[in-house]
Amino acid sequence: MKTHIRLICLTALILTGCLVGPVGPDSPYYIPPERWVVDFGTEHWINVSNVHQRGFRMIESVPEGQNGDNWQEIVTDEFIVGHFPTTSYFVQINLADLSRQVSGFQSKVIYDTGAEALYEWWHPGSGKWPSEDQLSLAKYYPTGMMTLSYARKGPPMDDAAKAKWLERLKNAKLQ
Repeated sequence: MKTHIRLICLTALILTGCLVGPVGPDSPYYIPPERWVVDFGTEHWINVSNVHQRGFRMIESVPEGQNGDNWQEIVTDEFIVGHFPTTSYFVQINLADLSRQVSGFQSKVIYDTGAEALYEWWHPGSGKWPSEDQLSLAKYYPTGMMTLSYARKGPPMDDAAKAKWLERLKNAKLQ
């Protein structure tokens, strides 16, 4: 009798696993362990959030003295699960969605190879959100898109700030 119950339980467990689908790198919801590593130079940035949910991971950092609720500058490392055939497709969807939601929204793609893209968006501020300028790096992954973004509240970045952050994003490594 105990053997029969064990076989029924084992069969149920196996079938349940089959219904859930594959796990690990073969899962459509797989979030890779790699994280973006950014060289902040002599600046000291602190981690203010680390969110992991099914199909999504987000790690946010701000300069020392700021916090996640009241930031002026923020770096965001995200993984978004989805079937994006290229970075071009991902960027197009992302920018179109933002332009529908934010008045005065503007954007430009700095480069896009289909496997990696760097783009900028900004807006002058609406009643809903303060003005913001953001640079984002997107990298294709078979189960989604890895993104690294730098954003700051206020007017568009001057040339020196933009050059510094473009360099940091381009030199960021996945580890």
